[in-house]
Amino acid sequence: MEKNNKWVPNIVEDASKYLGKIQDLKVLDIGCGAEKSYDHRKPEDCRNLSSFGANVIGIDIYDSPNENYRHIQADLFNQRLENILPKDFSPKLILCKSFLDSPKLNLNLEYEKNRRNFGKSIVNQINNIILPGNYFFFEGAFFIGKKSQENGSIGYNEEELDGIKYLKNIGLEFVKSENRYNIFKKNNLILKQ
Repeated sequence: MEKNNKWVPNIVEDASKYLGKIQDLKVLDIGCGAEKSYDHRKPEDCRNLSSFGANVIGIDIYDSPNENYRHIQADLFNQRLENILPKDFSPKLILCKSFLDSPKLNLNLEYEKNRRNFGKSIVNQINNIILPGNYFFFEGAFFIGKKSQENGSIGYNEEELDGIKYLKNIGLEFVKSENRYNIFKKNNLILKQ
């Protein structure tokens, strides 16, 4: 995909593959990064999607003023998504990349002790705001899965498979892995938790 003969970022290509037109697409990026953040992760996905016409809200623990998208500074360890987002904002796509592996979160001892519960809390909050038929691009299902005693590696180990199973049980159906994401689609059926 090209726009004016320019290279198109993977996130724009992936979003358009699953959701069609990017123009006016409502996107929420959780842990999007900030211009001056602890881990030096810039909000490139927000910037790229916004430059292609998406209506983007990015949430990060650090402020990032003067962006081409709406940036909300928030600490999701102590705040809930439904209290942060505008009431009329219903995203068709939710991104959550390296959020649960943020170095800033890893400095928090409470987070380190409760990583799995916090991860589940975040995906439950996401599940509460995402409507059926919409997509969740997630990097880190292993952060909500049970840790495998035999296999501590990252990938489709037991921990990640357990995380994917958890997401499926709350109504987020695994579609496929693409680039760095596991792609889920909200379905109408809610299974038991």
